[in-house]
Amino acid sequence: MFSHTAGKNIRVGDILTHQEIASQATLHAALKKLVAQQILTYRTTTENRAKYLEITKLGFARYKELSKHFIE
Repeated sequence: MFSHTAGKNIRVGDILTHQEIASQATLHAALKKLVAQQILTYRTTTENRAKYLEITKLGFARYKELSKHFIE
């Protein structure tokens, strides 16, 4: 989310390198679930084979809703 507001692109590979959070398989499964729930989408480019993650309108709405509860 912070990368989204900073205008940075996040690749799937960037997420999978964070093995201090979970294994690659677990992270990949979590990303697949978020895509299936339409929270995130994959975006590909013709320049390279990397897949980029983008937050959807639904994902952004859920983020805003959750953020309200953390501020309280």
